[in-house]
Amino acid sequence: MRGYKEACLPTRTSPPIGHLVFVIHGIGQNMDASDIVKSTSDLRDTCRQTALKHFPDQWKNKRVEFIPIEWRTWLTLDQGTVVVHDHFHYYT
Repeated sequence: MRGYKEACLPTRTSPPIGHLVFVIHGIGQNMDASDIVKSTSDLRDTCRQTALKHFPDQWKNKRVEFIPIEWRTWLTLDQGTVVVHDHFHYYT
């Protein structure tokens, strides 16, 4: 029970997933100022509130699963590498 508000019973299940949403941050994300996991959680909450308010019957027994995709922090790119691999600068 530690860390949980109530016990999870084996018979308790989540509603089936009706939609799957992958949340991918934009190229301009500030790593210190913005957290993709927190942003995804905020988006999940907003979508849930909106769906329940406007479409309560359709979402009573379904859920939307939001998966954050964080890819940039795993890349080790210095400025020279970014310039070499940046093919879009030719078009601007």
